[in-house]
Amino acid sequence: MASDRCVLYARISYDRSGERVGVDRQLVELRKLAKQRDFEVVAEVTDNDISASKDLHRPGYESIWELVRAEQIDAVVVWQTSRLTRSRRERAAVISEFGRHRVDVVAVKGPSLELRTAYGRGVADLMTAFDTMESEVKSERVSAAIADLARKGRAWGLTPYGWDSAEAGVWTINRHEAGVVKEIVGRILAHQTLNSIQRRLNERGEPAPAFALWQKLPEDLREQRLAKLVAKGRGVPSRRWADSTIRAIALRDANAGVRARLDDATVTAGCWPVIIKRTQHERVRAMLSAPQRRAHTGPRPGARRHLLTSGIGLCGPCGGVLRVATRTGRRTEQRIYQCATKGCTGRRQDHVDALVERVVIGRLADPEVWARITAYSDDGDEASQALIERCEGLQRRLDDAADLYAQGGITAAQLQRITATIAPDLDIAQRERDAALRTTDVTELEDLAGPEVATRWGAMAVSQRRAVLDALGVTVTLLPRAKKGPGFEPETVKVTWILQPS
Repeated sequence: MASDRCVLYARISYDRSGERVGVDRQLVELRKLAKQRDFEVVAEVTDNDISASKDLHRPGYESIWELVRAEQIDAVVVWQTSRLTRSRRERAAVISEFGRHRVDVVAVKGPSLELRTAYGRGVADLMTAFDTMESEVKSERVSAAIADLARKGRAWGLTPYGWDSAEAGVWTINRHEAGVVKEIVGRILAHQTLNSIQRRLNERGEPAPAFALWQKLPEDLREQRLAKLVAKGRGVPSRRWADSTIRAIALRDANAGVRARLDDATVTAGCWPVIIKRTQHERVRAMLSAPQRRAHTGPRPGARRHLLTSGIGLCGPCGGVLRVATRTGRRTEQRIYQCATKGCTGRRQDHVDALVERVVIGRLADPEVWARITAYSDDGDEASQALIERCEGLQRRLDDAADLYAQGGITAAQLQRITATIAPDLDIAQRERDAALRTTDVTELEDLAGPEVATRWGAMAVSQRRAVLDALGVTVTLLPRAKKGPGFEPETVKVTWILQPS
C-alpha cells in the first residue's frame, strides 16, 4: 500500500532574532512525525515572522494550496492546527476545500483534523473555532490597550519621524527631522503643491521618513529586518519622497501634540513635545481636505493665474468678485480686472497688480508694521485655539450623551433634547472655527519680511504671491471712477487688511 503524501508546514508569527530558529525547530519535529507515520514528504515550506490572523502574503501557505488543488498531497503536517490558519475565512476554506480534495491536517501537538468525512469536518470546525477565538481575544486586548493609551495621550508603537526615543514611550525632538516637518507644513500653508515639495526634498537628497528610520537601526538589527523584508518580497525602504508621504507627514495629529482615537475620533492631548502649533495643524488639514486641492505643480497648459481672482479682488459697487477679461484696442490687447457679476468696474491688471505689490512690499519691509502684524496674528491664534477647544468640548458632550443613552442612563426623549440644545451651538462654533482658520498663519512670512522683501517678492510665482495676500488677509476693492477716459487712478483701488495694523 502506497504511503500518504504530505507537505511539512512551519510558521511563527514573530521572529525576534530573524534567525529562523522557531521554524527550524518546528521542522525537526514535523520530520519526526512524518517518519513515524510513514509519510512520503513531497515538500517542506515555511512562513517565518508572518501572522496567520492578518491578511498578509504567506508564500508557504499559498504553495500548500497549489499542492492541494493539484491533488499532489494527502496531508499537511503542522506543529499545531493554529499554525495553518486562525482567521474565520481561511478556516472555512481549509475545511471545505481540503475535504473536497481529501487532504487531512496532522498536528504534532494537539488534535489533528480529519477532513475527508462530514463528521470530521464538523469536529474540525468546532476545534479550530477556538483558535480563531483566541486570536480575536488577543486582538481585542491589544486594541483596548492602544485605546487606553490614546485616552491618556500616551505614545505607543515605533517612534515616528520627527522624534527620537529617549526611553519606552518617551519621545524627544529630532531637530533635523522636525525641521523638515515644519518646512513641509510651511510650504503647504504657502499654497505650494505636494508634488513641488517632494521634488524639492528629493533634489537636495533629504531621506524619506521610512529610510531615515531604517538608518537609525543598529546594523545587526537592519540585517535581521532586511532578511524579513526579502522573505516577504520587499526590500530596503526607498529614500525618495512621494506626494502621499508628504500628505501623511503633514496630516499627522502627533505633529501638534494630540492623539485622535480611532474608535470615536476623540482628541486627547499627547505627552510628547510638539513640532507645530495646533492652529497650523488645523489649517493644513483644512487645506488638504479642500476639494479644489490639486497634486499638480502648476496650471494646466494654456491656463493663467492672476493675483486678485478667487475672492481677493472685489467690486466696490456690488461686492462681487473680480475676473480677468481681455480688452482689445486698435493696436494692443490688454487684460483687465472686471466685476464678474455685472461688469460694474474694470481696471488694467498690470496697473492694479503693481499698486498691490508696492503696498505689500512697503508693509513687509517696515519692522514696526511687521511687529504689529505678528502681534495681531498671535491674538488670532489664541482665538482660533479657543474655538478649536470649544468645538471639541461640545462634541464630547454630544458623545457622552449618546454613550449615556446606550447604557440606559437617559431616555430617547432626553437624548433628543440634549442634541437639540448642543448641536446648533456646535454648528456655529465649527463655522467660526473654519472662518478663523482660513486666515493663514503669518509666521510663514518671516523669511519674506525685511529689507530684501522686494527681491524675494519678484522671485515668487503668482500662486506664492497669492498665498502672501491670503496670509495677510488682504482684499482689494475696485471703486467707481470719478471720470471716464484713459489713465489709472490709484485712489480708486482700496487695499484693506484683515490683519490691519493700528
